[in-house]
Amino acid sequence: MITGHQLMTGQVWHRRDHEAVHAFAYPLSLILLDLAEPHTLLARHPLWGRRWRPVTLRSRDYIDERSLPLLDKVRETARQYDLDFSKGQVLMLAQPRALGLLFNPLVLYFHIPAGASAPDAVLAEVRNTPWGERHFYAHAALGPERHLRFEHDKGFHVSPFLPTDLTYQWLVNWTEPLSVRIKARAGARVLFEAGMRLSADQAGRSNMMTAGYRFMMQGLLTRLRIYRQALRLWRLRAPFYSHPDKRVREGG
Repeated sequence: MITGHQLMTGQVWHRRDHEAVHAFAYPLSLILLDLAEPHTLLARHPLWGRRWRPVTLRSRDYIDERSLPLLDKVRETARQYDLDFSKGQVLMLAQPRALGLLFNPLVLYFHIPAGASAPDAVLAEVRNTPWGERHFYAHAALGPERHLRFEHDKGFHVSPFLPTDLTYQWLVNWTEPLSVRIKARAGARVLFEAGMRLSADQAGRSNMMTAGYRFMMQGLLTRLRIYRQALRLWRLRAPFYSHPDKRVREGG
């Protein structure tokens, strides 16, 4: 059974099958954090903390820039999307800040009802690298489910190499290993897929030391990898789609 706190390790992958065919995969490390008691994780290792540590967990790095308790901010945002995170356990799947660097293109917040072993709702926080913006997608199931499936129209421009008129399909498998898969579809055709597959490990002192080094390297390499892949798509002559809001402003 997956529960917090856990150190998650595995792989993230992207694949596109239209126009400029392209695929890649990289190692990925994340934490699964019980937001009711983040202090119990940070107390397990001296290199981890809220500030002035190589690995830090700061409330203002998630949801918004307020320094309020993160659990309160998640519950408040969930209410705005008609999700009830007020009872049960709230778990966050994300990267921590390492050596002052942080890159979280996707943070997932899961609500697990009391007595259940799987989530009944998920709040997704999405960031877009070129523009530094933030957007939320929300889904509630009828009850706890190990396989959360949902879809919605694209409401946020993330990649400049994908059009805006798309439908996203999500599949979250709350099993061991945990997996998340997202398809971007135009009509019946899948243009792009991305996902991650992660195994859980106990967040003990020795494992946190190893994970800390991984987070430090990941923070340094992630943006370099993103721009390297963008350069490859440009060389493959993939169509470039400007941010729709920028186009409106530039066009007057």
